[in-house]
Amino acid sequence: MPEGITIKQVWTQNKVDNTGSVTSDGKYISSVDWETGDIAIRNLKTGVNERLTHEGSWEDPMHFAVNNVIELGT
Repeated sequence: MPEGITIKQVWTQNKVDNTGSVTSDGKYISSVDWETGDIAIRNLKTGVNERLTHEGSWEDPMHFAVNNVIELGT
């Protein structure tokens, strides 16, 4: 089998967007929790979402995540 780029759909539903990134090990994807404005991660094996921050707010002044990159320490 030739090596190269592989495309795989890993998550489909209304909370998916393109604001985050996949970890280098392919286990997690970061995203914005648009209900709260917090940064979240999704475990791509279990499908469980978890908020990493708890300071998002749509109130004045607004505090919310937009683009984010996640990398796990070694």
